[in-house]
Amino acid sequence: MLNHSRAITIRFIGPTNYKPSRVAIYDPWHEQRVYLSLSGADMLATARDYLKEREITIVSYGWTKSSTDEGVLLVDNFDKRIK
Repeated sequence: MLNHSRAITIRFIGPTNYKPSRVAIYDPWHEQRVYLSLSGADMLATARDYLKEREITIVSYGWTKSSTDEGVLLVDNFDKRIK
């Protein structure tokens, strides 16, 4: 049986001369985007911790590139926003 899930995308953004490495989290359901400082953790852990603070539970995840620079997080809640 398949579960109904909401997909949230994550993408690694490398450092620039002015900004450190970041993670972009995009929620197409609510059309919201946030940028988080990587702060030493990996991209998945940074996104997971951020969503956990907002009481959004990740039920599964997957990568959209073999380099693991982009991926999707599947969550079971459609009401809670990432901002």
